[in-house]
Amino acid sequence: RTFAQTNHDRTAARVYFLLGAAGSGKSSLAHAGILGRKLRMEKLPNGHSARVLKMTPGQKPLDNLAREVHSLFPTDQKGTQVLDEVDRLRDRMFKNSDQSASGLLDACEHYQRTQERSVVLIVDQFEEIFSICESYEQSQSFLAYVLNAAGDPSGTFSAMFTMRTDFLQSGGDQQGVRLSRLISENHFLVPDLTRDQLREVIHRPLEPFDVSIDEPTAEQMITDTLDCSGGVPLLQCALTRIWAGLCQGVPAAET
Repeated sequence: RTFAQTNHDRTAARVYFLLGAAGSGKSSLAHAGILGRKLRMEKLPNGHSARVLKMTPGQKPLDNLAREVHSLFPTDQKGTQVLDEVDRLRDRMFKNSDQSASGLLDACEHYQRTQERSVVLIVDQFEEIFSICESYEQSQSFLAYVLNAAGDPSGTFSAMFTMRTDFLQSGGDQQGVRLSRLISENHFLVPDLTRDQLREVIHRPLEPFDVSIDEPTAEQMITDTLDCSGGVPLLQCALTRIWAGLCQGVPAAET
């Protein structure tokens, strides 16, 4: 509901940030809980439903963004001039002198006119901008491009980001300051799992099967997960190996 409300204000950037520790469920909330339920069922203020694009920044976020924009247009769709513009999108995004997002907005506006749908971009694992992007210049250009597009009064483009909380202090430059302000104004903090919730994560998937994890092992895993920052992915790895062992008749404690 909060993300949908950001689309009602044409004077503000239509961005939203889902923050949380590693493994807290940010991506699941973005893909299923929010976009799957809300934006595909409700129309945006411009009267259009949303087409959702999903990407991770990776080492080359501009390339990945351009690839997603290309996916809006089937190869047999008319509109050669706009498609030519999309073909030049990646090159234009690399130019620091052109961070107005005009190429991205042209593509979104054309898509809205022909399909009567706005564009919502999910940037999952947004922290990759700071951790594995191949150059500082490309990360800054990507930030400027997406944020400028989301702030355009046309309302054709919105963005949602999932980001680990341990990267919140990244970036003290002009784009970093702008990003910090937007995060403070438009975010939801996904809470960490409680002890009872972790216990359910461990035991419930095994209920349909004739196997189980003994309580001492389960309690040790819960304690270790709670004591470790971002411990849920490690718990997931451990449970995957334990499941493989249980299928071979190896008790969880031995694995």
